[in-house]
Amino acid sequence: MPSSEPLFDVTTPNMRTQIINSLKERIESINFDLENNERKLREAQQRLGDLLSKNDDFSLTDLVACKDMFLDVKEIDREIQDAQQEINEIDNMLRIKKGLTNKLKERRHEFYEDLISEMNHVRQMISGNNQSIPYTTLFSTSTNVFSGSDETIYFASREYALSKVLDHGMPLLIDSFREEDLSTIRENRMLDLFAELPNQMILTTTVKHEEGKEKYESDKRVHAIDYSNHEVEKILNSSYNESFIAKVREFGIALPQ
Repeated sequence: MPSSEPLFDVTTPNMRTQIINSLKERIESINFDLENNERKLREAQQRLGDLLSKNDDFSLTDLVACKDMFLDVKEIDREIQDAQQEINEIDNMLRIKKGLTNKLKERRHEFYEDLISEMNHVRQMISGNNQSIPYTTLFSTSTNVFSGSDETIYFASREYALSKVLDHGMPLLIDSFREEDLSTIRENRMLDLFAELPNQMILTTTVKHEEGKEKYESDKRVHAIDYSNHEVEKILNSSYNESFIAKVREFGIALPQ
């Protein structure tokens, strides 16, 4: 009976479930073939027993006549052994896959616990309040909504925790991080934490006129970029139309005048 060892990607729960179901179907098919071969073997043994009980003396012709039957029995026996070996191998694979699945579940749980723990640590460091209800999930829900400065702290804590636990090294972007009236003391705590990370960080904010742009220009933790003199829609100005049309013509693109 030909067989080959299957190779699987077990990276998702659905894929692992499909693998287990496929292996179970394979075992059922092999068991069916095994029972069928055992039935044939019993029938052949019964026929041989009938011959032995009818006559104690066999001629050479009788032995030759029984030759094919004996060969069939041996072939069936070999197939039974092969089938049993394949069943044992598949059972062993199932045990291994189950062990890997359990290990992956444990690692996912440990990772999630580490992530939430780091988020709560950052929340406490920024807010300075250890009496707040701790975070229990990575994402907010309809029954767990954050607003105001709590929302700013929540997203900052999640951004920081993901960077710290995953150590992904990618840039971090927090748009309008003072939009929800984050107090100056909490802002300073947040900047101190993010300044410790090796990642490139882009933290945007709109500085109030009374605060003055010097607020961040003199801050050694950040590189302040002032866009207040930026000309809005500069590159969309109609005065560039002719030169733009001429440039795209070089690429074989014709625009309506």
